[in-house]
Amino acid sequence: MIRKLFMTGWVLCFLQTAAIADDERHDSPKKHSSYMPRDLHGLELSRQQLQTIEKALRENMRLLRQFRSEESRLKRVMRKLFLSDSFDVKEYSDRAQKLYKKKIDTEIRLLKTIHRVLTPEQRKKFASQLDEWEID
Repeated sequence: MIRKLFMTGWVLCFLQTAAIADDERHDSPKKHSSYMPRDLHGLELSRQQLQTIEKALRENMRLLRQFRSEESRLKRVMRKLFLSDSFDVKEYSDRAQKLYKKKIDTEIRLLKTIHRVLTPEQRKKFASQLDEWEID
């Protein structure tokens, strides 16, 4: 489970890099694929696919900024709980689980969008590249 989450994180990083790197609009779908990172280059995304994925990435980045803010608040709560006479495991656990569920839901939403816009052949290529990002 942790490996899958880690790989998903890498996927998101590479996809976000692709969206940022392709700020300029180009007419040819071939030109779009040349701006994708090495791991997504072979997908040859159409203009529509790229636009849909970029929109999903922007939303994902917005939600991840919210997550980081909430994560900072959770760390402050953890410090406060740690300094108290007894550490309230349930309170910390409940808050942490709720927060990380939001992050996982955000990643799932992004991957679901990507899955929906890719063709079966592009999905095969995309899925085969996930192994390259796995770190033991």
